Amino acid sequence: MATKLPYSTDTGQAPDAASVPSLRPFGGWPMIPSLFCLLLRLEAVRFAGTGRWIARCPAHADRSPSLSIGEGEDGRVLLHCFAGCRAGEICAVLGLELRDLFPPPKRG
Repeated sequence: MATKLPYSTDTGQAPDAASVPSLRPFGGWPMIPSLFCLLLRLEAVRFAGTGRWIARCPAHADRSPSLSIGEGEDGRVLLHCFAGCRAGEICAVLGLELRDLFPPPKRG
């Protein structure tokens, strides 16, 4: 079971910008909380360029990083496993749902 993290997408509300950290180990720029939560749950995370990371895929026995993680222009988290694991499988292993990869709906 995944540990409780300081940021959650469960509330459906985005935190105010001041509460989103700038994370040097993850590339040194502010990121959306759902991406931050995902990266904290993965192993062997490496920064691969602005808005991109690689890590070991938790959905299969992965010895070298095969999971690509990115942030889409619309704020959604993008996942691609080069071994063929589906995003839903990856989320399930991490204790997340697919909806956690998307920004909360705008209310207004």
